[in-house]
Amino acid sequence: MLTSFDGKISADRIIKERLSLVEIGFRQHEKFLAGLNAKLAENIAVAEKFAQRVNPCTGLRISGNSADGVERRTPV
Repeated sequence: MLTSFDGKISADRIIKERLSLVEIGFRQHEKFLAGLNAKLAENIAVAEKFAQRVNPCTGLRISGNSADGVERRTPV
């Protein structure tokens, strides 16, 4: 896959193999994103429960809602 074109194999085949590899990579990333999106509601709920349990007097507290952070970090 990483060898340079030397003319022994047709250029058409080399291009198709490389495009196929890129296509496989895009499919795998699409599955990864679909998994993240499927868990988005669950992750937001967990972050909201965590935000309710944290006692602001016991340590460093960053202002804002942690559920909003989860939602913003998740790619669409």
